[in-house]
Amino acid sequence: RYDRQMEDVFDIQDEIASAIAQALTSRLVGDSGVPKVNRHTEDLDAYHLYLQGRHHWFSRYRGGLNQALRYFEQAVEKDPGYALAHAGAAQVYVLLGIYGFLPPKAVFPRAKAAANRALAGTDVADAHVARGMTKFAFDWDWEGSDQAFREATTLDPANAIGFGWHSILLGITGRYREALTAASTARDIDPLSPYANSLVGLAHLLGRQYRQGRDVAQQLLDEDPDFMIALWTGAYCCAALALHDEAVAHLQKAVALTDRLPFFVGMLGQVYARHGKRTEAETLLQELSARFD
Repeated sequence: RYDRQMEDVFDIQDEIASAIAQALTSRLVGDSGVPKVNRHTEDLDAYHLYLQGRHHWFSRYRGGLNQALRYFEQAVEKDPGYALAHAGAAQVYVLLGIYGFLPPKAVFPRAKAAANRALAGTDVADAHVARGMTKFAFDWDWEGSDQAFREATTLDPANAIGFGWHSILLGITGRYREALTAASTARDIDPLSPYANSLVGLAHLLGRQYRQGRDVAQQLLDEDPDFMIALWTGAYCCAALALHDEAVAHLQKAVALTDRLPFFVGMLGQVYARHGKRTEAETLLQELSARFD
C-alpha cells in the first residue's frame, strides 16, 4: 500500500515499478538496474489534462472529440514538450477528418503537424500511432502506416490503440487473418474496453465474417445502445446478412445521434439501396449533394 498526496503521483509510479522489479529480480536475466516509469511530463496538471483527453478520445461524437482536443491542447499549453498530448491531438484531428466533423483540408495539416511535434520529443509509442494514422487516413501510404504501427507496438506491446489501428489497416488491405489477430490482441490488452472489443467486430466485417461481426456489435449495443462504432459495424454486417430492417434501424439511430453527419447519412443511403429502397436512397443522395455543392 502506498499513501501519498496526489502531487506525488509520479514518485508513487516509480516506487511501485521499483518494488515490482525487485520482487521479480530472480526472474529477470541481465537486468542492469531497476526500471523507472517514463513520466513524459513533470507537470501534474498537464498529466491530468492528458488523461481527461484520452477518456474523451474514445467518443465518436462531435462534442466528445472536441472536448478531447481541448484537453490535449491545454496539456500542451502546460508543457509544450509533452509528446503524448501532441500525439493525442493528432489522433483527434484524424478522427475529426475521417468522420467529417471538420473539412479534411482543414484537419489534415494539423494532424500531421501535431504528429511531427510528438515525434520530435521522446520516443513514445503513441507518437508512432499518430504518424501511422495520418499516413493511413490522409496519404494512403499503406507501407508507411504499417511500419509506424509496428514501431508503436514494438515500443509498447501493451498499446491497444496501436494494435487496433493496425488491425484496421490490415483489414482494409485484405490481410484479414492478421487483422483479426491484431484486433484480438487489442481486446486482450484492454478486455473491458468497448472500443477494443468493437475492433474485433470491425475485423470480422472486413473479413466478411458477418455473423461474428454482428454478434460482437450486438453484445456491445446490449451494454450501450448508443455506442457509435457498434451501430455502424453492426449495420453493415446486418445488411450483408440481408437483415435490412435491423441495419436500417442501427443507421437511423446513428444519423439522429450525430445530427445527420454525412458519414452516417451516406451509409444509410447504401443500405437503403441494397434493400431495394431506391426512393429513400435517392433522397439521401440529394441531401448529400445539396450539402456539398
